[in-house]
Amino acid sequence: MLRSTIGALVLVMTGTAASAQTEPPLRILITNDDGVSSAGIAALVTALHPIADVVVAAPAEDNSGQSQSITLFARPLKVDSLPASGGVPHYAVHGTPADSVVFGLLETGKERPFDMVISGINKGENVGDAVPVSGTIGAARQAVMMGVPAIAVSQQYRRDGGYDFRLAARYTAQLVQQLHRMGKAAPRLVNVNVPTEAKGVRFVPAAGSSFAITTLRKMGEEGGSASYRVDFKPGAAGTPGADTAALAAGYITVSALIPYANDTAATRSLEKVKAIRALPAR
Repeated sequence: MLRSTIGALVLVMTGTAASAQTEPPLRILITNDDGVSSAGIAALVTALHPIADVVVAAPAEDNSGQSQSITLFARPLKVDSLPASGGVPHYAVHGTPADSVVFGLLETGKERPFDMVISGINKGENVGDAVPVSGTIGAARQAVMMGVPAIAVSQQYRRDGGYDFRLAARYTAQLVQQLHRMGKAAPRLVNVNVPTEAKGVRFVPAAGSSFAITTLRKMGEEGGSASYRVDFKPGAAGTPGADTAALAAGYITVSALIPYANDTAATRSLEKVKAIRALPAR
């Protein structure tokens, strides 16, 4: 009896091991808008490489605030292949975060597609009204529109520049595994914002004022051309029940987003207006 029990156990263990060996590891593309050499990317690589096959494709330099803009429609894209770091391929893309995702998914994902795209870790939060302009979220949105689920990850802004990405990287690795286990039930586009020290996690909508543009400064003028920079400041108190307030209170915020900006109710209300529905007279 004991021998048969041990034999059955060995068979189960052998079968499980064989199954684990044949199942390919999770494949993740990492990008961001701060640049390929950013500390946020390095933190993600450290946290994700032990659980996934990782490739980095990110802008060659800072491309913050680019949203989902793509230069590939207008001109060829230059990409530098950098020395692999810790066995992880790195590509510096001379374009936007969304360009980086297009290159990463279509070129480095040709032979084996990616299971997920992680965009971040961004220096500064992307909550509330920062969501539409964020290059970090724009890259994640581009991935979703190309059929690959994505997570955008940002670290709360620090005026002194003393960012510590370890908590954000660890939480992202945990979230990646949980969303992957959920399969088709998981949201396709998730936005995460992390304070340096977190009291907990809150699942909240993205809403409220993240920043306010204050002034436009003229930096100089030469040959009839002037150059300007914009000044901004943090937004007012966060909207209760939204990511702006939850992050300000010291919580990791998790928000499921939709890739397309639809207002279904407003579209239906327009449909009811006869003057709008009517074609112009010839």
